[in-house]
Amino acid sequence: MGEWNKDWGWRYRMCGLRRLRPTCLLVLPNGIYAISCECVGGEYLVVNIPQSNIKPGEPVRLGPLTLPVRMSTHIRVENVDGDRYRLTPAEMAHIPGGLGIAARNDAMPHTVMLLPTEAGEDDITEWVIEQSGSGTYFISPPPEAGCDHLRWTATGEDKPVSSKFYPSTSDFIVYPSYNMFRSNYKYFGTT
Repeated sequence: MGEWNKDWGWRYRMCGLRRLRPTCLLVLPNGIYAISCECVGGEYLVVNIPQSNIKPGEPVRLGPLTLPVRMSTHIRVENVDGDRYRLTPAEMAHIPGGLGIAARNDAMPHTVMLLPTEAGEDDITEWVIEQSGSGTYFISPPPEAGCDHLRWTATGEDKPVSSKFYPSTSDFIVYPSYNMFRSNYKYFGTT
C-alpha cells in the first residue's frame, strides 16, 4: 500500500479519487518561495500575481519563468499545522486578514484566486502541500473543505490555476525563491 523513503517517510499511492495521507510529513519551513510547474510542451511556468492585479477575487495565473526574477512570482509560505500552509503574495504586507491564495469552496470550477485569509467558512484559505516525487509536490485543499479530492492543476500560460479532480498531471515545484534561477536548479528537498 505504501513504501518507505529514507528522506520523506511513508509515501502512499492514490486510492481511487481519494488519497491516503502519510503519517510522516515533510514540513516546509516558513519563507519566501516560488511555485512552478511543467506544462504541456515541457515549458516551465511559475505562479504569477502581477502587482497591478492584487485585488480580491483576482485569479492566480501562471506566467513564464523569465529573468530577472519578478516580485510577482514570490509566494510567502506559512506553515499553519503539519502539512497545512497559508500562501500569500510576498510583496504584500503580512497582516491577519490580508489577501492570500485561496479558492471559493462553493464555486465550480474551483479557481485559485486572491481572497482575504480570514475569509468565510466556504472559502479555502489553507492548502495541503505534500510530496509527489523528487522535488515535486501536490497542492490540494485540506480534508475538512470537503473537496480534498481536488488538486491544483496548471492549464497553461496566463490562464487561471484551478483545482480539478484526480488524477492531475500537474506536479508543482516549491522552492526557495533565491534558488529560482541557479544553473543547477536545486529545489527544496533535493540534493
